Amino acid sequence: MSGSIARIMTKAYKNVLSNPREAKFAFRMQQLFQKSEKRRRKVQEKDGIDIPPFLISSIATTCNLHCRGCYARSNGIAEDKADDRKPTLTPEQWRTIFTEAASLGINFSLLAGGEPMMRKDILEAVAEVKDMIFPVFTNGTLIGPSYLEFLRDHLNIVPIISIEGTAAGTDERRGQGVYRRAMQSMQMLREEDLFFGTSITVTTENYQLVTSPAFIDLLR
Repeated sequence: MSGSIARIMTKAYKNVLSNPREAKFAFRMQQLFQKSEKRRRKVQEKDGIDIPPFLISSIATTCNLHCRGCYARSNGIAEDKADDRKPTLTPEQWRTIFTEAASLGINFSLLAGGEPMMRKDILEAVAEVKDMIFPVFTNGTLIGPSYLEFLRDHLNIVPIISIEGTAAGTDERRGQGVYRRAMQSMQMLREEDLFFGTSITVTTENYQLVTSPAFIDLLR
């Protein structure tokens, strides 16, 4: 897993070389990841403790969509009614957790939910942990001018926008117009030269499409 993250960072660095701001950030994180891997290895050798290279953190118990097959709603993580929601950690508590994680050599935490971008207060707090990268798994519908400004100031927050391949497939699962809105968000991020990615749920219905060279070229 450490090797996979290292390869992701190497590819990311190569892809942003034309953008000095992003390239400087990616180079710094690439160097930090290498040091952290050595730190985790030393702890394992000295104390016999295996420190994971990355975390998955569900920071939100709300979502603005009702996607078919959503694990968060099926597991009771995301609820519409406030009275039904489980207690959540505060932004300060999340920041403390990630600060401690970074000190142990963990520099990568996927942020999930619910919809993480409904908790901008948490994103603002954890973004201050400069030794960590936070890929944010999002439906992409909440990205607008204020979020673009926030992302410009905090390059360690990286949107990962979920789609199902085609407009029809995405809207069928996520709701009418979600694909169009997600693509608009990608276009805005691209125009701002901000690094982002996509997340695709591969199914028996879409696997030929989403693994095709044409689709991958579209994303590229």
